Amino acid sequence: MQHNEKIYKKKTLLSIIIVSIVLVLALLAYTLYSQYKDLSRIVLTLCNESLTSAINQYRSYRFDLLSMQGGSISLEISDLTTRKDSSGVVSIDQISYVLNSVLIAQTPFELYKLDSIYSNILKEKEITTKYLIVVFKHKTDSILEKSHTNDLVYKYHTDRKELDSTRDVQIYFENPVFIIIEKMVLSFVFSIVILAIIIIVLFFQSRIIANQKKIEAIRGDFIDSMTHELRHPLQGALSLSELLGNEKFAENDSLRSNIIGRLKNNLQSLEKLLHSLVVQSYSGNLQKIANWKQGNLRNCINDIISTCSLSSKKLVHFKTNYSDETTNCWFDPMHFPNAIKNLIENAIKYSNDEVTIDIQAIVDTNSIEVAIKDNGIGITKEDLPHIFEKFYKGITGEKNHSFGLGLSYVKWVCEIHDGQVVVTSKEGTGSTFKLIIPNFYTNGHNKNTDS
Repeated sequence: MQHNEKIYKKKTLLSIIIVSIVLVLALLAYTLYSQYKDLSRIVLTLCNESLTSAINQYRSYRFDLLSMQGGSISLEISDLTTRKDSSGVVSIDQISYVLNSVLIAQTPFELYKLDSIYSNILKEKEITTKYLIVVFKHKTDSILEKSHTNDLVYKYHTDRKELDSTRDVQIYFENPVFIIIEKMVLSFVFSIVILAIIIIVLFFQSRIIANQKKIEAIRGDFIDSMTHELRHPLQGALSLSELLGNEKFAENDSLRSNIIGRLKNNLQSLEKLLHSLVVQSYSGNLQKIANWKQGNLRNCINDIISTCSLSSKKLVHFKTNYSDETTNCWFDPMHFPNAIKNLIENAIKYSNDEVTIDIQAIVDTNSIEVAIKDNGIGITKEDLPHIFEKFYKGITGEKNHSFGLGLSYVKWVCEIHDGQVVVTSKEGTGSTFKLIIPNFYTNGHNKNTDS
């Protein structure tokens, strides 16, 4: 049930992150699209303005040539009447424009010149696109001339503008998307950076939320386990202390001694739990390296075996194999034996009623290796990658109300010894833990101390 709840919470959190990213992407896409539309209008306006400027420059160019050549002009009244404004008045500027249009129309048309002028204006405005100049008969759809005849499809065009009294000009050009994108590069890059930052922030925020939930769950499990573990010896001690107050038990020396012994055992169990909690709730800030001392590892392991055999309610068979060098090697005399004891106690706890534990301690010139193999229930594939995390409890740990500190303590002990702990396990067939630390004892000297 708890596993399914964790999966549901992870899926919910993942859904929130995905929805947030999609919303950000949608907002970003809308912003870029709006900017694209605005820039499209700007580009069209610039192309129109460029055409107007090109026509004006071309007319000035042709009029200057006419001024130098001289000549006559014939003007019909209809040319002027078409230029009347809403009040029916023809302005001086309009008369001048018509006169110029008529004069220019009577000169040879130079399409390449208009093309060159328009191209230069576009370059000045930093607009690079392929275009087609189409010359129409004035106020008709009859095409007189084109700047080129290729198969390109031009979907966009400027307004049709008057070149002279007989010709109109219109520019057709390709989709300006590349021009617009080129002008949007900075905005696009900035948007991508912002999007990347948002995704990273959302990712770390989700990690923080997940870690907070994990801490809360660990805190609840820890309090529950600690209460469960401490309740039994306390209740037993209270019950036995009440029996001691009974006169019948007080008069019977044998019963009184038995009760006192049981009371002592309960208090010792309570003290053992508190000591285990203190030792295993270690802080890496308090000790960075092992307190290397010379000792007899074989005797340490044998003492642990004796203690565990006496305190265990299960039938435990120990098999040992020691190399000769285990009688004289270097290790932390408090933490390294505690780590071995922890693994042996776990092997007993997570096994059936009859337990077989193989212990092998091998010392060579490079390392000290202690392997503890059991025939217990093993570790699941899901739990195996996490068993050395502090406060982590797998399925079996939850059933036994453990604190989730033991294996993280074992790993820490190996780390302060500059070593490592390696585990191989298969659910249902038992586990093998190997503590591997460097051997600093050579020829009777501690290398760590001598250096």
